[in-house]
Amino acid sequence: MAGRLLTDELWTQIEPLFPTYRRSHKGGRPPVDNRTVFTCVLFLCKTGIGWRELPTELGASEKTVRRRLNE
Repeated sequence: MAGRLLTDELWTQIEPLFPTYRRSHKGGRPPVDNRTVFTCVLFLCKTGIGWRELPTELGASEKTVRRRLNE
């Protein structure tokens, strides 16, 4: 289902609107890519589920999606 929420054509149009995240020089995990986070936001809006029910199978945790949305 997640693949149908955000088509390649739509993503190429809106991708420039998102900031670029780079891996920290201090180490740590690489950042989740913007497309994955935006797909999670679309999934939340379309299904109407709560933040805490966001399935991690979509590729991002609830905390990551919330933080990015706030940014």
